[in-house]
Amino acid sequence: MNLNKQSAEVLKSINEKLPTGDGPKDIERINSYWPQFDKNKNGYLNLAEINSGVRYVLKLPDLFPLEPVAKRAFNASKAKMKAMTKFGDEYVSKAEFPYLIKYIRDYYRYWAVFNEIDKNHDKKVSQT
Repeated sequence: MNLNKQSAEVLKSINEKLPTGDGPKDIERINSYWPQFDKNKNGYLNLAEINSGVRYVLKLPDLFPLEPVAKRAFNASKAKMKAMTKFGDEYVSKAEFPYLIKYIRDYYRYWAVFNEIDKNHDKKVSQT
C-alpha cells in the first residue's frame, strides 16, 4: 500500500516513539515511560492514566481520536498476566506495561492505515 506523505511520516514517528521491546535499549525506554504514566505511584494504571500518558507522554500525532487506541490497548494488556491482587484484573500493572506499549504501537498503526483507506471517514471500508 502506498501511504500519503502525512501517514508515512506518522508511521515513522510511531516507530521511533514506541519501541518494540525486543532489545535492552527498547526495554529501558519502555521502563522510562512507566513513572510518567503512573502519576499516583500506586503500581497500576487505569484507562484515564493511559489516555493521559498517550497524549502527554508519548505525544502521538492526532490523526484521529486517540481514545479508541488507548482503550483497546488497555483491555488487551490488562489481561496478559494473572492478577496478584483483587484489583489486578481491572488495571494494567507494571509487569503488563511493556504489552501496553506494544499494543498502543500496533493499534495506532492499524488506525493510521485504516484512516488512509477510509477516504470518506465514515469508519467503514467502501468499495471503490
